[in-house]
Amino acid sequence: MTHFPPRNAPPVTHFQPPLVPLFPQTPQIPLYPPETQETSGLRPLTGPRSAVFRVNLLLEEAGVPLPSPAQIGLWSKTLGGIEPLLDLLRGLIQAGLANKREPLRYVHRVVMERAAHPEPARPPVRAPKTRNPVLLAGSDETRRQLALEIMAKQGDKK
Repeated sequence: MTHFPPRNAPPVTHFQPPLVPLFPQTPQIPLYPPETQETSGLRPLTGPRSAVFRVNLLLEEAGVPLPSPAQIGLWSKTLGGIEPLLDLLRGLIQAGLANKREPLRYVHRVVMERAAHPEPARPPVRAPKTRNPVLLAGSDETRRQLALEIMAKQGDKK
């Protein structure tokens, strides 16, 4: 037999909490283990993916539409690596690549021209030819000693 409250009794507005909580207040085993580099899925990008990421980052900052990864791979292979491609893109961006009507076609044309006619390698910077042996001696300790010996020999000849 069920018992109902009397008709004139005030309505029940709150319930008594259960004596035993249904779920533990502090879980014994963490629901999500602390993430580390191995468990979170982060790992260094492979060479081609790193190249695509770097090119996309550079072009996205400049407001240029992004090429496909295959196109980036072709440009990189044509120029002989990712660094020459990035150097070329930086130069084109500074020259106003974002203002071109079709920037990706322009980049492709410049890459192909650069591959067909590479810039000549700059000769290494050499010290100017001089007769003064002190200027040729340099600044490290061994050469400084050599310069002092040369100056001493020149002083003896005078």
